[in-house]
Amino acid sequence: MADIIHHPAHYTWRGRECVDHLRDWLGHAGYLAYLEGNVQKYLYRWQKKNGIEDLDKAIEYIELMKKEANE
Repeated sequence: MADIIHHPAHYTWRGRECVDHLRDWLGHAGYLAYLEGNVQKYLYRWQKKNGIEDLDKAIEYIELMKKEANE
């Protein structure tokens, strides 16, 4: 079963995580902005769309932000 929060199959189908591609393409500052935007998106919509799943996704993007900030 695919992990919809951490490694959804539709984001890895080309053999590489989409976020890894975006990090290379956007650079450090752009990637951090992308991650922050996703956190805001999931926090904004969680009560009207996917509930706890969206909160888990926001947490996942925060974890990615923490990792990127430490590099």
